[in-house]
Amino acid sequence: MKMLQLSAHGAIVITNCSARKRQFGPSVSYPEGAHSTLDEMARSWISATKASEQASEARHLYVGRAFSDARITAQAIQGALFIASAGFGLIAAEQQLPHYCLTVSGGAGSIRHNLRAIGASSSDWWQAIKKVLGQPSLAHLVMRPEVDSVLLSMPSSYLAMVRQDLADLPHRYVDKLRVFTSSAGMNEVPEQLRSAVLPYDDRLERVAAYAGTRADFPQRAMRHFVEALGAHRMSLAKGVFAVEQALAGMERPNVPARAKAADAEIAALLRAQWTKHGGSSSRLLRFLRDDAMVACEQGRFRGIWWSVKSEMAA
Repeated sequence: MKMLQLSAHGAIVITNCSARKRQFGPSVSYPEGAHSTLDEMARSWISATKASEQASEARHLYVGRAFSDARITAQAIQGALFIASAGFGLIAAEQQLPHYCLTVSGGAGSIRHNLRAIGASSSDWWQAIKKVLGQPSLAHLVMRPEVDSVLLSMPSSYLAMVRQDLADLPHRYVDKLRVFTSSAGMNEVPEQLRSAVLPYDDRLERVAAYAGTRADFPQRAMRHFVEALGAHRMSLAKGVFAVEQALAGMERPNVPARAKAADAEIAALLRAQWTKHGGSSSRLLRFLRDDAMVACEQGRFRGIWWSVKSEMAA
Protein backbone atom coordinates (compact mmCIF):
# COMPACT_ATOMS: atom_id res chain seq x y z
CA MET A 1 0.00 0.00 0.00
CA LYS A 2 1.59 3.23 -1.14
CA MET A 3 0.98 6.21 1.12
CA LEU A 4 0.14 9.49 -0.58
CA GLN A 5 2.09 12.65 0.17
CA LEU A 6 0.02 15.18 2.12
CA SER A 7 0.20 18.02 -0.38
CA ALA A 8 -2.14 20.96 0.13
CA HIS A 9 -2.50 24.68 -0.39
CA GLY A 10 -5.13 27.36 0.20
CA ALA A 11 -8.06 26.31 2.37
CA ILE A 12 -8.40 22.66 3.39
CA VAL A 13 -10.89 20.46 5.24
CA ILE A 14 -9.92 17.80 7.81
CA THR A 15 -12.59 15.40 9.03
CA ASN A 16 -12.84 11.97 10.64
CA CYS A 17 -13.33 8.66 8.89
CA SER A 18 -16.62 6.78 9.25
CA ALA A 19 -17.59 3.35 10.55
CA ARG A 20 -19.81 2.92 7.51
CA LYS A 21 -17.88 1.96 4.38
CA ARG A 22 -18.72 0.74 0.91
CA GLN A 23 -18.03 -2.95 0.67
CA PHE A 24 -16.72 -4.40 -2.57
CA GLY A 25 -15.35 -7.57 -1.00
CA PRO A 26 -13.95 -8.92 2.27
CA SER A 27 -12.51 -6.34 4.66
CA VAL A 28 -9.32 -6.51 6.69
CA SER A 29 -9.77 -6.80 10.45
CA TYR A 30 -7.25 -6.40 13.25
CA PRO A 31 -5.25 -9.63 13.62
CA GLU A 32 -6.01 -10.96 17.08
CA GLY A 33 -3.02 -12.09 19.06
CA ALA A 34 -0.82 -11.26 22.00
CA HIS A 35 0.76 -7.87 21.31
CA SER A 36 2.52 -6.42 24.32
CA THR A 37 3.41 -3.01 22.88
CA LEU A 38 1.79 -0.35 20.75
CA ASP A 39 4.52 -0.72 18.15
CA GLU A 40 3.74 -4.44 17.81
CA MET A 41 0.03 -3.68 17.48
CA ALA A 42 0.55 -1.01 14.84
CA ARG A 43 3.02 -3.05 12.79
CA SER A 44 0.83 -6.14 12.94
CA TRP A 45 -2.16 -4.12 11.70
CA ILE A 46 -0.32 -2.45 8.82
CA SER A 47 1.18 -5.80 7.81
CA ALA A 48 -2.33 -7.31 7.67
CA THR A 49 -3.63 -4.50 5.46
CA LYS A 50 -0.85 -4.99 2.92
CA ALA A 51 -2.20 -8.45 2.13
CA SER A 52 -5.55 -7.04 0.99
CA GLU A 53 -6.32 -7.16 -2.72
CA GLN A 54 -9.32 -4.83 -2.43
CA ALA A 55 -8.66 -1.08 -2.49
CA SER A 56 -10.39 2.17 -3.40
CA GLU A 57 -9.85 5.88 -2.88
CA ALA A 58 -10.71 7.04 0.62
CA ARG A 59 -13.26 9.53 -0.70
CA HIS A 60 -15.21 6.65 -2.26
CA LEU A 61 -14.73 4.22 0.64
CA TYR A 62 -16.37 6.19 3.46
CA VAL A 63 -20.12 6.78 3.44
CA GLY A 64 -22.70 8.49 5.66
CA ARG A 65 -24.03 12.00 6.23
CA ALA A 66 -21.00 13.25 8.15
CA PHE A 67 -18.46 12.27 5.52
CA SER A 68 -20.72 13.40 2.67
CA ASP A 69 -21.09 16.87 4.21
CA ALA A 70 -17.32 17.14 4.70
CA ARG A 71 -16.72 16.20 1.06
CA ILE A 72 -19.32 18.71 -0.16
CA THR A 73 -17.77 21.45 1.99
CA ALA A 74 -14.29 20.76 0.59
CA GLN A 75 -15.68 21.04 -2.93
CA ALA A 76 -17.47 24.28 -2.06
CA ILE A 77 -14.26 25.97 -0.89
CA GLN A 78 -12.26 24.28 -3.67
CA GLY A 79 -9.96 22.85 -1.05
CA ALA A 80 -8.27 19.52 -0.41
CA LEU A 81 -9.97 17.01 1.87
CA PHE A 82 -7.99 15.13 4.51
CA ILE A 83 -9.22 12.36 6.78
CA ALA A 84 -8.17 11.29 10.27
CA SER A 85 -8.39 7.51 10.04
CA ALA A 86 -7.99 5.24 13.06
CA GLY A 87 -6.55 2.66 10.70
CA PHE A 88 -4.19 4.76 8.58
CA GLY A 89 -3.52 8.06 10.33
CA LEU A 90 -3.87 11.34 8.43
CA ILE A 91 -4.67 10.63 4.80
CA ALA A 92 -5.66 12.52 1.66
CA ALA A 93 -9.06 11.80 0.10
CA GLU A 94 -7.32 10.42 -3.00
CA GLN A 95 -5.35 7.87 -0.98
CA GLN A 96 -5.92 4.26 -2.03
CA LEU A 97 -7.01 2.24 1.00
CA PRO A 98 -7.77 -1.43 1.47
CA HIS A 99 -11.27 -2.26 2.59
CA TYR A 100 -10.92 -2.51 6.36
CA CYS A 101 -12.77 -2.68 9.64
CA LEU A 102 -10.96 -1.05 12.57
CA THR A 103 -11.98 1.58 15.08
CA VAL A 104 -10.82 2.89 18.45
CA SER A 105 -14.48 3.46 19.40
CA GLY A 106 -17.01 0.75 20.16
CA GLY A 107 -18.64 -1.57 17.65
CA ALA A 108 -17.40 -3.88 14.94
CA GLY A 109 -13.64 -3.82 14.46
CA SER A 110 -12.99 -2.10 17.78
CA ILE A 111 -9.49 -2.41 19.24
CA ARG A 112 -10.46 -0.56 22.40
CA HIS A 113 -10.05 -3.69 24.55
CA ASN A 114 -6.64 -4.39 22.99
CA LEU A 115 -5.47 -0.89 23.88
CA ARG A 116 -6.82 -1.12 27.40
CA ALA A 117 -5.01 -4.43 27.88
CA ILE A 118 -1.65 -2.67 27.48
CA GLY A 119 -2.70 0.55 29.22
CA ALA A 120 -2.83 2.63 26.02
CA SER A 121 -5.27 5.26 24.77
CA SER A 122 -6.62 6.16 21.34
CA SER A 123 -4.13 9.04 21.29
CA ASP A 124 -1.28 6.60 21.89
CA TRP A 125 -2.55 4.44 19.01
CA TRP A 126 -2.67 7.48 16.70
CA GLN A 127 0.94 8.32 17.46
CA ALA A 128 2.00 4.68 16.93
CA ILE A 129 0.27 4.41 13.54
CA LYS A 130 1.83 7.66 12.35
CA LYS A 131 5.27 6.47 13.45
CA VAL A 132 4.97 3.13 11.61
CA LEU A 133 3.74 4.86 8.45
CA GLY A 134 6.25 7.71 8.73
CA GLN A 135 3.55 10.37 8.68
CA PRO A 136 3.89 14.01 9.73
CA SER A 137 1.70 15.40 12.47
CA LEU A 138 -1.60 17.15 11.86
CA ALA A 139 0.03 20.25 13.32
CA HIS A 140 2.70 20.08 10.59
CA LEU A 141 -0.01 20.23 7.92
CA VAL A 142 -1.65 23.27 9.56
CA MET A 143 1.68 25.09 9.89
CA ARG A 144 2.59 24.83 6.21
CA PRO A 145 2.93 28.36 4.79
CA GLU A 146 1.01 27.40 1.63
CA VAL A 147 -2.03 26.41 3.73
CA ASP A 148 -4.16 29.51 4.35
CA SER A 149 -6.91 28.06 6.54
CA VAL A 150 -8.02 24.73 7.98
CA LEU A 151 -11.63 23.71 8.61
CA LEU A 152 -11.48 20.89 11.16
CA SER A 153 -14.71 18.97 11.87
CA MET A 154 -14.59 16.06 14.33
CA PRO A 155 -16.56 14.61 17.25
CA SER A 156 -15.02 14.45 20.72
CA SER A 157 -13.75 10.86 20.28
CA TYR A 158 -11.60 11.81 17.28
CA LEU A 159 -10.41 15.06 18.82
CA ALA A 160 -9.25 12.99 21.81
CA MET A 161 -7.35 10.76 19.38
CA VAL A 162 -5.52 13.64 17.64
CA ARG A 163 -5.21 15.82 20.75
CA GLN A 164 -1.43 15.50 20.99
CA ASP A 165 -1.05 16.63 17.38
CA LEU A 166 -3.15 19.70 18.12
CA ALA A 167 -1.24 20.32 21.37
CA ASP A 168 1.92 20.64 19.25
CA LEU A 169 0.40 23.55 17.32
CA PRO A 170 1.59 26.94 18.67
CA HIS A 171 -1.01 29.57 19.52
CA ARG A 172 0.22 31.85 16.74
CA TYR A 173 -1.46 29.51 14.22
CA VAL A 174 -4.89 29.70 15.87
CA ASP A 175 -6.17 32.22 13.29
CA LYS A 176 -5.71 29.56 10.59
CA LEU A 177 -8.06 27.16 12.36
CA ARG A 178 -11.84 26.81 12.33
CA VAL A 179 -12.92 23.95 14.58
CA PHE A 180 -16.41 22.43 14.42
CA THR A 181 -17.39 20.07 17.23
CA SER A 182 -19.74 19.56 20.17
CA SER A 183 -19.39 21.01 23.65
CA ALA A 184 -17.79 17.70 24.69
CA GLY A 185 -15.42 18.01 21.74
CA MET A 186 -14.38 21.50 22.80
CA ASN A 187 -13.01 20.00 26.02
CA GLU A 188 -10.66 17.86 23.91
CA VAL A 189 -9.22 20.89 22.10
CA PRO A 190 -5.98 22.15 23.73
CA GLU A 191 -6.44 25.36 25.68
CA GLN A 192 -4.33 27.49 23.32
CA LEU A 193 -6.62 26.63 20.39
CA ARG A 194 -10.09 26.81 21.95
CA SER A 195 -10.77 30.27 20.58
CA ALA A 196 -10.86 28.57 17.14
CA VAL A 197 -13.93 26.50 18.09
CA LEU A 198 -16.99 28.00 16.39
CA PRO A 199 -19.94 28.60 18.76
CA TYR A 200 -22.37 26.15 17.20
CA ASP A 201 -24.83 24.29 19.42
CA ASP A 202 -28.07 22.37 19.01
CA ARG A 203 -29.91 25.50 17.85
CA LEU A 204 -28.58 24.42 14.46
CA GLU A 205 -31.39 21.83 14.49
CA ARG A 206 -33.79 24.75 13.94
CA VAL A 207 -32.24 25.34 10.50
CA ALA A 208 -34.10 22.70 8.49
CA ALA A 209 -31.48 22.13 5.77
CA TYR A 210 -28.78 21.51 8.39
CA ALA A 211 -30.66 19.46 11.00
CA GLY A 212 -29.45 15.92 11.68
CA THR A 213 -28.02 13.62 14.32
CA ARG A 214 -25.39 14.19 16.99
CA ALA A 215 -23.00 11.95 15.07
CA ASP A 216 -22.90 14.30 12.06
CA PHE A 217 -23.19 17.59 14.00
CA PRO A 218 -19.59 18.79 13.40
CA GLN A 219 -19.81 18.33 9.64
CA ARG A 220 -23.28 19.87 9.42
CA ALA A 221 -22.07 22.92 11.32
CA MET A 222 -19.07 23.26 9.01
CA ARG A 223 -21.26 23.02 5.92
CA HIS A 224 -23.62 25.69 7.32
CA PHE A 225 -20.62 27.91 8.05
CA VAL A 226 -19.53 27.71 4.41
CA GLU A 227 -22.81 27.45 2.47
CA ALA A 228 -25.19 29.56 4.51
CA LEU A 229 -22.79 32.14 5.97
CA GLY A 230 -19.86 32.21 3.54
CA ALA A 231 -17.84 32.69 6.74
CA HIS A 232 -14.84 30.70 5.52
CA ARG A 233 -13.82 33.91 3.72
CA MET A 234 -13.88 35.88 7.00
CA SER A 235 -11.33 36.28 9.76
CA LEU A 236 -11.74 34.01 12.76
CA ALA A 237 -13.26 36.77 14.87
CA LYS A 238 -15.75 37.73 12.15
CA GLY A 239 -16.61 34.08 11.58
CA VAL A 240 -17.39 33.61 15.27
CA PHE A 241 -19.60 36.72 15.19
CA ALA A 242 -21.41 35.49 12.06
CA VAL A 243 -22.29 32.21 13.77
CA GLU A 244 -23.49 33.98 16.91
CA GLN A 245 -25.71 36.25 14.81
CA ALA A 246 -27.08 33.36 12.74
CA LEU A 247 -28.14 31.41 15.85
CA ALA A 248 -29.31 34.43 17.88
CA GLY A 249 -33.01 34.36 18.65
CA MET A 250 -33.35 30.64 17.96
CA GLU A 251 -34.52 28.40 20.77
CA ARG A 252 -32.83 25.15 21.57
CA PRO A 253 -35.07 22.21 20.59
CA ASN A 254 -36.80 20.36 23.37
CA VAL A 255 -34.96 17.15 24.11
CA PRO A 256 -37.29 14.42 25.41
CA ALA A 257 -36.40 12.99 28.81
CA ARG A 258 -35.04 9.52 28.13
CA ALA A 259 -34.13 6.84 30.62
CA LYS A 260 -30.60 5.50 31.02
CA ALA A 261 -30.04 1.80 30.46
CA ALA A 262 -27.15 -0.64 30.64
CA ASP A 263 -25.79 -2.24 27.48
CA ALA A 264 -27.39 -5.57 28.40
CA GLU A 265 -30.80 -3.93 28.83
CA ILE A 266 -30.53 -2.19 25.45
CA ALA A 267 -29.43 -5.43 23.80
CA ALA A 268 -32.52 -7.17 25.23
CA LEU A 269 -34.77 -4.47 23.77
CA LEU A 270 -33.12 -4.84 20.36
CA ARG A 271 -33.52 -8.63 20.38
CA ALA A 272 -37.22 -8.30 21.20
CA GLN A 273 -37.76 -5.85 18.32
CA TRP A 274 -35.28 -7.33 15.83
CA THR A 275 -37.74 -9.14 13.57
CA LYS A 276 -40.33 -6.36 13.62
CA HIS A 277 -37.76 -3.84 12.37
CA GLY A 278 -35.95 -6.22 10.04
CA GLY A 279 -32.71 -5.78 11.97
CA SER A 280 -32.35 -2.24 10.57
CA SER A 281 -29.97 -0.21 12.74
CA SER A 282 -31.66 3.10 11.89
CA ARG A 283 -35.17 1.80 12.60
CA LEU A 284 -34.09 0.14 15.84
CA LEU A 285 -32.37 3.32 17.00
CA ARG A 286 -35.54 5.30 16.31
CA PHE A 287 -37.54 2.67 18.23
CA LEU A 288 -35.13 2.88 21.15
CA ARG A 289 -35.23 6.65 21.36
CA ASP A 290 -38.81 7.45 20.32
CA ASP A 291 -40.81 4.44 21.52
CA ALA A 292 -38.79 2.90 24.34
CA MET A 293 -37.59 6.39 25.37
CA VAL A 294 -34.13 5.09 26.20
CA ALA A 295 -31.05 7.29 25.83
CA CYS A 296 -28.22 5.85 23.75
CA GLU A 297 -25.46 7.72 21.91
CA GLN A 298 -25.16 6.61 18.29
CA GLY A 299 -21.63 5.23 18.56
CA ARG A 300 -22.55 3.21 21.65
CA PHE A 301 -25.74 1.99 19.97
CA ARG A 302 -23.87 0.79 16.91
CA GLY A 303 -21.57 -1.33 19.07
CA ILE A 304 -24.54 -2.98 20.84
CA TRP A 305 -26.36 -3.42 17.53
CA TRP A 306 -23.36 -5.19 15.99
CA SER A 307 -23.18 -7.52 18.98
CA VAL A 308 -26.87 -8.41 18.70
CA LYS A 309 -26.57 -8.80 14.94
CA SER A 310 -23.78 -11.35 15.42
CA GLU A 311 -25.95 -13.23 17.92
CA MET A 312 -28.94 -13.27 15.60
CA ALA A 313 -26.81 -14.50 12.69
CA ALA A 314 -25.46 -17.33 14.81
